[in-house]
Amino acid sequence: MVVSMPNAFVERMNIQLGEKETAQLLNEWTKPAAMALRIISSKVTVEHLFTHLGIELNQVPWCPDGFYMDAENRFGKLPEHAAGLFYIQEPSAMAPVEALDVHPGMKVLDLCAAPGGKTTQIASKMFGKGILVCNDPHSDRVKALAKNVERCALGSVVVLNDQPKRIANIFSGYFDRILVDAPCSGEGMFRKDEAIQRHWTLDQPAKDAIVQKEVLRAALTMLAPGGRLVYSTCTFSVEENEAVLLDALRSDQQVRIVPVFEDNHGFAPGRPDWLDEVLSTDEVEQLKLAKRIWPHLVRGEGHFFAVFEKLGERPTERAIPQISTLIKETSNAWITWCEQQLNAEVAKRWIHLGSRMSQVNDFLFLRPEEQLPALKGVRIFREGLLLGELAGVKGPKRFMPSVGIALQLRPIDVQRSIMFANDDERVIRYLRGESIVVHDDEVTVTEGSNEKGMVLVCVCGFALGWARSQGDGMLKNDYPAGWRWNG
Repeated sequence: MVVSMPNAFVERMNIQLGEKETAQLLNEWTKPAAMALRIISSKVTVEHLFTHLGIELNQVPWCPDGFYMDAENRFGKLPEHAAGLFYIQEPSAMAPVEALDVHPGMKVLDLCAAPGGKTTQIASKMFGKGILVCNDPHSDRVKALAKNVERCALGSVVVLNDQPKRIANIFSGYFDRILVDAPCSGEGMFRKDEAIQRHWTLDQPAKDAIVQKEVLRAALTMLAPGGRLVYSTCTFSVEENEAVLLDALRSDQQVRIVPVFEDNHGFAPGRPDWLDEVLSTDEVEQLKLAKRIWPHLVRGEGHFFAVFEKLGERPTERAIPQISTLIKETSNAWITWCEQQLNAEVAKRWIHLGSRMSQVNDFLFLRPEEQLPALKGVRIFREGLLLGELAGVKGPKRFMPSVGIALQLRPIDVQRSIMFANDDERVIRYLRGESIVVHDDEVTVTEGSNEKGMVLVCVCGFALGWARSQGDGMLKNDYPAGWRWNG
């Protein structure tokens, strides 16, 4: 529990909120933080998951797929979490993507995406249709972003690892929806992370705002006419919130802040009166449309967001399909794997996806269905879904599948699978990277298929990853080292 706050922060809040409401905020921070999970609705329905788990949770009011949970339930240690059926996310952080209003078929950018909570929320709404580009400029954080995208089986999402300005050079006026969840001083997370309290200084918000204004300006140049952009932070400072919005309004006459959420859910309006600026009546009214989420007013942490729309209508565009770039040896390895490991109809469908594949060194990726602009001069971390890699030095190369492709498949899609109940101790052993012993009748083998080969390991109908069967009652573990559970 939080027992103290930086004195300068409390003094600022006393001036802006008033002493009574500041006291309410500080008192709220002495209580445990709210925790929540969000269903990956492109993989599983709320009813199916909760019936399967035998639980009933209260919904987060502003997110149809969000549900409050108790800390003692340890949902992150459930096999269903490893299967990518839900994402554990702070409840207030779910609001910006709901305000973004994403639909299948759109071109969407998540510009400051790591660790991936909001990216998975966006992708879950797209159901594999359209283009989703997510980016984080930090090389260490982008790995967590890619892993969360793969764990939630979110299809051919492109992951970039570059600065917003460089990305803007390629995608001018391209995206229908953009999320800018800007790096900030993190005042709204004081309760959850005492390290943020310790490192916070009174001048930090102004320093962060310099970067935020630059990022938002770059993002707005990538927004198509008629498109929508959500700017969000997890901080309270006016320098990082209303001042950044005002800078964007004054630098780009083609955008306006628009209303969002008919039901305010207890969110407070923006505070243009906290700015040390002379504002026009129109600017005041637009800034008031922003939303402030205060922990003492709703069940969640501190957050801020506003919705921009760009004037004009986007011209109708013709989708440009991807063209295969695979060499014959790679294509043959992919076809051989599909025919040996997948059922006939599924194999035919996945072989056809070869037209959307790209190869980087020995790694194969599944790109979005529609062709992106040429990504020259931008650091690409994932060109799409990592399907796997080519192995073998002598003779023809063999295709080795990733855990990401496993999570795209169902037991009926493959020639060999094994289904565990979620309370089977072998599930935990598998997730720890251990080999597991199975009985002869536990591995389901399609009629006419060899019992030896890749086995899709599943829990309660959903895939976890791969193992290999030699027909001796032992499954050799292929769960990747970076995904394995400890302890």
